[in-house]
Amino acid sequence: MNTDFILLVLILLTFFGGGLWLVKQFPIYFAKYRAKSFGLELTKDEALIVQNGFCIKKDFLVGAKGILDLKQVQIEKLVNHYLAGGNLENVRRGILELQKRQKDVDFATLSAIDLAGKDLKYEIKNSDIESSIEIKDLSNGKITIRYRANYKYVFPNSVWIEDLNENLAPKIKNKLSMFLSSWEETDVFKTESFIRQNILPISFWESELEGVLVGQKIEIRKTGGNTAQA
Repeated sequence: MNTDFILLVLILLTFFGGGLWLVKQFPIYFAKYRAKSFGLELTKDEALIVQNGFCIKKDFLVGAKGILDLKQVQIEKLVNHYLAGGNLENVRRGILELQKRQKDVDFATLSAIDLAGKDLKYEIKNSDIESSIEIKDLSNGKITIRYRANYKYVFPNSVWIEDLNENLAPKIKNKLSMFLSSWEETDVFKTESFIRQNILPISFWESELEGVLVGQKIEIRKTGGNTAQA
């Protein structure tokens, strides 16, 4: 009698425990099955992340598959981006456009641009547009400088071109003004060479101005004297 009772209790506990396990696992396997119905293969851990984020809607699963077909991205990052209000299709189009140009940009950057409301494909296609700047008549009383440059911003810096352009002229003007304040040389050719190599070199454009220098023209003249152009 006692043995039968104990056996019955064990059977009931096993059945109950198995039922709890099934209840716990069902949402995960449901997420895996639903993702697979849209062509997205998920591991059990990935399915758990998707399920916990309540991201089993069609637009997420289709968008995630589209991105993962093009680029390796952790599913958790896709879930976080989607929950933040991101547009996965916009990101997919951006990745595809970058691949056409044989370029690669990390997902975090693409996510930030998308969340800022930018059309990634448009921004990428319209990057690398050449612009120009001119700074006139900076002088230290001995020489006067006129500076002209053609430049461009590449993606992703090109997305923020308005902010970058706003700071461009002040940064160049400040750099040249500081140079002139301590420069005693009046030889226009030596001065031009020094500016090109040490004050406004390509590395300055890339690191400080976040742009690409296409070409520059530096005109230097002695105050009331000759002009050198390069």
